[in-house]
Amino acid sequence: MTEPPTTLAALAAATPHEHLDFAGHRWFAMRSRTRTELRGIASGAMARVTITESLGVSADEAPAYSARVDYQHCHELFVRQSGFSSAEDAVAWASGFAWTTRQVGSVTWTAAAPDADTWYAPIGASQAQIAIYRGREGEAPYYTVTRNLALGAQSVELKVGDRTRGHETRGIVSFEQASAIAVSMTDYVLELMRTVPAAGASGA
Repeated sequence: MTEPPTTLAALAAATPHEHLDFAGHRWFAMRSRTRTELRGIASGAMARVTITESLGVSADEAPAYSARVDYQHCHELFVRQSGFSSAEDAVAWASGFAWTTRQVGSVTWTAAAPDADTWYAPIGASQAQIAIYRGREGEAPYYTVTRNLALGAQSVELKVGDRTRGHETRGIVSFEQASAIAVSMTDYVLELMRTVPAAGASGA
């Protein structure tokens, strides 16, 4: 009796086509010398999941497995977990993973974890991002807000950061304020462009 394949590489090699069944799901397989990737088919429950097997240098070294889950509305938002001892464990982790959401007004922000430093949200036809930079202990965090809009072959990006230092009062003091800036980004940036040069000139 033929033994079943013990690695994803062997399973992919034994499959005559690029699609295969594994752990109860349908996958698209990509294989190189020491690396095999299973990507969930678009119509399945694992549509945005990639399972990776990396073979050891020697035959005695056990393969290493990792899982990646991509968020459906943002190509920049994904989470990767490594250190699995089997592909089945990686699939189980990916199946149970849940994105963290945070509601601010009418905007739903999404991240990989409650304490994440980067959050994403669709606002209209654009993609918004809030990045949180944490300085030294006892200092307030920095917030950077970005709005990006794809326009055919071109794109427009507006970005508001914070240039304060140390214990100076931040220009953006909370996640809620950062979200409000993201929503009104165009008006906010235009207002800054109108007022900041005037303030600088008056202080000269």
